[in-house]
Amino acid sequence: METSQKKVDEIFSLLKENKVEEAYNYIKEDKLPQIDCTDEHGTTPLQYAAFRGLENICRLLISKGADVNAKTHDQGYSALMFAAIACKKSVVSLLLENNADPDYTNIIGRTAAQMASFVNSYESVDIINSYISKNSLEYYTEIHSIDEKEPKLPKGECLDELHRLLIQTSNYSPCRIIKNIKFSKNNILMLNADRVIKTLDAFSVKAWKNEAGDCPNDILSFKLHYFKYLFEYLQNQKKRLSQKLQGTDETEQYDKLFELCLKQLVNEEEVTVEGEKILHRVFEEKFLRESIRQHPYKESSALIRQMVTILSKAPIGGHPSALNVINSCLNGQRFNELFEQEGENSEGIKKVLECATCYTKSVNAKMCTHCKKVAYCNQFCQKIHWALHKKQSMESAK
Repeated sequence: METSQKKVDEIFSLLKENKVEEAYNYIKEDKLPQIDCTDEHGTTPLQYAAFRGLENICRLLISKGADVNAKTHDQGYSALMFAAIACKKSVVSLLLENNADPDYTNIIGRTAAQMASFVNSYESVDIINSYISKNSLEYYTEIHSIDEKEPKLPKGECLDELHRLLIQTSNYSPCRIIKNIKFSKNNILMLNADRVIKTLDAFSVKAWKNEAGDCPNDILSFKLHYFKYLFEYLQNQKKRLSQKLQGTDETEQYDKLFELCLKQLVNEEEVTVEGEKILHRVFEEKFLRESIRQHPYKESSALIRQMVTILSKAPIGGHPSALNVINSCLNGQRFNELFEQEGENSEGIKKVLECATCYTKSVNAKMCTHCKKVAYCNQFCQKIHWALHKKQSMESAK
């Protein structure tokens, strides 16, 4: 018993002293007697790491079975509450992605968002408010009107895959989202694209009206509208291709569709910014700006008006890009952060690389073997970008 307690004391001592690498290895080597052991206040290692913003340690603890909704803390605080009040945005997103309960209340009846708001951690509030629970999507798998002949969204696989798509936060690159749609199980999302679009549209309107709150949830409303806009783009391109691809099987048709759309988005054109010629994804930039303009409540939403104002002052190819603005909006950043340098990296146990196609940041991304200048998260992204990158890559290899 004494030995077990010493092991518990050791992990909390390492975390309190900010010995991040030692703490990481201690957990990795399974030295904890229990993954959800607690200190004298009932705090678990995950809760403590969440408060400190130690994303890699949080991720490791979760992979080893840590309870993201542990209720052992003497004040009823959850890991999500600790991350939210400390404004550790990446950890807030990580916990939500791993089914942290945003509606759970502590002993004074406050949720994580309410606690974050109390300490002015508005970025955390925004992330939590834009999170989409599976229960909220299940509402659309039932008939709610005599005018409906069937539910908007099929139950089962389609519900599961749509929820998985919507909660993969932080990077809202259209290439990344479309790639995830392509790799949905059994292509279930595209096979039900029209029903998915109806669901996202109805959910976006509901979020805007926000009957349970005092004001519109314009961040969630825009997020749902943005995903709907991407599905509509895919559907429109599918109709354009349908005649050209007559006679080919369905799998080949969808492969061609995704390849066409992704190559269109990554294509670069030469633009002049402040007298300097640069290559920029012009189609993607215009596409994303249009997604903002297409929001049905753009005239009423202060958020959308602000996004439009910022982009109206930024030329195509200039800073910030439309993707910068959308990511900032949906990740709970204040827009003035767009004009500041990026903050410090996380605990930085391994270098993080950004995929040149979908902008996914990963420690597992691989550098191009020819030029050693760009990275890809997988072979699919490399294939999509290769036609564009081939010339530059070959020149670098000479």
